[in-house]
Amino acid sequence: MLRGNRYIVVAAFGWLALCGANLPSKQAKGAASHSQVALTAAPNSAPDSANATNEPVHFTAYPEYQSERCYKAKLHDSADLCAQWRAAVAAEKAAKEARRATTWSVVATFLNGLGLLAVGYALYLTIQANGIARKSAEQQLRAYLTVEPGGINQSVNNLARAPLLIKNCGQTPANSVMVFSKFGLSEDPVSFDPKSDEKKGITGERNDATFGPGVERWVFPYASNEFIEPYMRGIAERKLAVVHWGYVAYRDAFDVWRETHFAFYHWGDELSDKGSLRCRFGNSAT
Repeated sequence: MLRGNRYIVVAAFGWLALCGANLPSKQAKGAASHSQVALTAAPNSAPDSANATNEPVHFTAYPEYQSERCYKAKLHDSADLCAQWRAAVAAEKAAKEARRATTWSVVATFLNGLGLLAVGYALYLTIQANGIARKSAEQQLRAYLTVEPGGINQSVNNLARAPLLIKNCGQTPANSVMVFSKFGLSEDPVSFDPKSDEKKGITGERNDATFGPGVERWVFPYASNEFIEPYMRGIAERKLAVVHWGYVAYRDAFDVWRETHFAFYHWGDELSDKGSLRCRFGNSAT
């Protein structure tokens, strides 16, 4: 072989050896492929310099899910995982908004409840005020009947008359006026209490008499002379007194039944209206 051809063969062989050193081996290619799969399977791991695409990894807890490079990733798994992260973050935001809306809903419900309580309390105060106003109007406008004694006088048919003067001092009429009374004897008429005798034996007439405002009228209950005459000496000496008590019932303009109770005693030489006095107990009005 020529010397010049030997140099050519040696040079070609060296060139082939140099190229073989620069080409990756099958083992190296397998390692590179394995590294790429590892990056796809474990997105949170650090990027490998052996990645053929040289693409940065964004898959952290809160990735840049809106970046263009994320959605334009050359690897399908990378782009899909990025979309999943975006969906997860959107769901998290929606959950936060739902919790915020629930909180405000609870607050609004609580405030509405307070508002209802306030309205109810205002309504209660209004009802109370109306009741007070109505009661005040009734007290000012209703009928008030007073009873004054007229003594014991004029025996008629063996009966002693004990007249009573009834007057309406109110602003409206008193309807269905009825007088009920009873007579008795007492050694201490000032402290006589009609409750001790209760209402047994009280008599009177039911009628439909009406007393307008300012109207006064005499009514005439009667006591038996046989009841009074045996005790006239004691009555004249003020050791005994004839006690006359009872009540006047009537219906006022507000359709409420009222009663005016009275208790008077009579003693002395003349049982006139001047000697008729009011007992300490038994005088009241409803």
